[in-house]
Amino acid sequence: MLILRNVSSLNNHFREAQVGLVFNAFIAFISVMLLGAVIYGTVWWQGSNMSWKFTKWFFIVFFIAALITGVLALAGVIQF
Repeated sequence: MLILRNVSSLNNHFREAQVGLVFNAFIAFISVMLLGAVIYGTVWWQGSNMSWKFTKWFFIVFFIAALITGVLALAGVIQF
């Protein structure tokens, strides 16, 4: 019985750690996307005429960067 309790406790510990990694990955993804939105808003506010093509590529690049950051945080390479 003692072994089963330890295994159950260990499973709960891993589950909590996994939830923490997912939360960190989500925060990393959202942070990079917000950074992109703030940079874009600042440039737009300065009055530069940005085309739809620039806007599309800008957010594609930031979305890819956010995905990479989220995956690295989920893998545990980036830790907070």
